[in-house]
Amino acid sequence: MTSLMKLSTRFTEPAQKDRLRRILHSHSASLDVEVQQRAVEYGNLFGYDTIRKGVLEKMPPPQIKEESRVFGEAAKKSNKSNHRKSKSFKSTEQDLLFDLMGDVNAPTANLSTTTQNNSDLLADILSSTDNPASAPSLQASNVSSIMDLFGGSTTPQSSLPPVPTSTSMNIYPGISPAPSTLPTYPCYEKNDVLIVLQIQRNAEGTIQILAKFKNTSLHESVSNFVLQAAVPKTQKLQLNAISNSDFGPGSEASQTMRITGSKGPLRLRLKILFAHASLGQIQDQVDWSEPK
Repeated sequence: MTSLMKLSTRFTEPAQKDRLRRILHSHSASLDVEVQQRAVEYGNLFGYDTIRKGVLEKMPPPQIKEESRVFGEAAKKSNKSNHRKSKSFKSTEQDLLFDLMGDVNAPTANLSTTTQNNSDLLADILSSTDNPASAPSLQASNVSSIMDLFGGSTTPQSSLPPVPTSTSMNIYPGISPAPSTLPTYPCYEKNDVLIVLQIQRNAEGTIQILAKFKNTSLHESVSNFVLQAAVPKTQKLQLNAISNSDFGPGSEASQTMRITGSKGPLRLRLKILFAHASLGQIQDQVDWSEPK
């Protein structure tokens, strides 16, 4: 079905487009929930020609020199292996970035299990014993022993606050908001639009990103906002829908994405499309790398 959607932007004949629409509609009553969901989503996307063309537009590959710099570990392979794969690399250079609609489905993560694992890892870091809550009482006992040595009979009134054991939370809806200590990076500020990325990682190498958009203008509005993202071929990207594609002066919107298979600093290619009330149609592209 994804291939059918891509063809809808390649074909120009109305008859061919109508045929693609009918094929997608035939799957809207499929017993497979995922197939049914995709058919309904793609069918709705037919009603937005400008957005559909932008979402399904093919993105250019990054420069090879930049890829070699960021992913330096891949250059350490033996010369024999590089020579054997050089021909196939040239033919697949265009596939370095995943298609925006996701040709490969990202694995579904168990959010509750991930949250519990993160809590356990954080508890292990904050305490060297099996029971993190015993650390404050142990320290208070040591203070009392020192006071006894100097003849003090008064028990210290102050006590350390309990160690939080659940500070690593998910940024997806339905789960408590992520703590304010998560790293936040501005990646785009132009044409009255500010984009900020809030990044959260877990032990399995999964990265969850909350992209926040703000209209910094005091008078002009922004409409039909679309964010497209791409990652290197070794990674997988799942881009969720934006909370609101139209926002007035001072208004905000957000969009979440999930990346798996990332090792080292995160690297994204972002394409921003929107209509500005006074500047007209805006289209920008940003190659962003996570600061070390």
